[in-house]
Amino acid sequence: MTKPLMTKPLVTRTPTTQLWDIAGADGLEVTEQLFGKSVGYLSPFQSVETVLKNEACSVLRLCDHNFRIRYGAPLDQLVTPLNRCVWVKRYPWLTRLTISTKQLLVLTEHLTVRAPHRLAHFPNHQALPACLETIPLLIWRHLIEGKPVIELQVAQIDLRRLKQRLDSFNFVV
Repeated sequence: MTKPLMTKPLVTRTPTTQLWDIAGADGLEVTEQLFGKSVGYLSPFQSVETVLKNEACSVLRLCDHNFRIRYGAPLDQLVTPLNRCVWVKRYPWLTRLTISTKQLLVLTEHLTVRAPHRLAHFPNHQALPACLETIPLLIWRHLIEGKPVIELQVAQIDLRRLKQRLDSFNFVV
């Protein structure tokens, strides 16, 4: 029996959490100050789950001094007083969908990923850039409060096309 890939509605935004980017010359130092020295050991596209101000959050390293943080409070209010050479912002054009592990398995058959990234054995606490036809995505597999989550981060302008394409895939239960 086949069912549509999107048997459960996609979560396009979680009102309690937001995606924040921290970048700049002092991006690493500020992120370490907020989340601890362990974030400095992350390689690009690796992440860690942590707590900030008693709230669970996820920290993804995008490059040397650039981090994406999934956090439910105004992160800019914590960074601005540090008076460092960084910017912290949310992108209004960026949104995300949450999918299941089964949906990811189906999706991997249709994605294009460039080396050195691989979809095979895609572990937790990892992200990778990919394309679904002409739609660029960042796939982030991590934990939120101990529960596995797979997020597809996508430009808001591509969201409708992505949902249509995902709905066209089928998988066997």
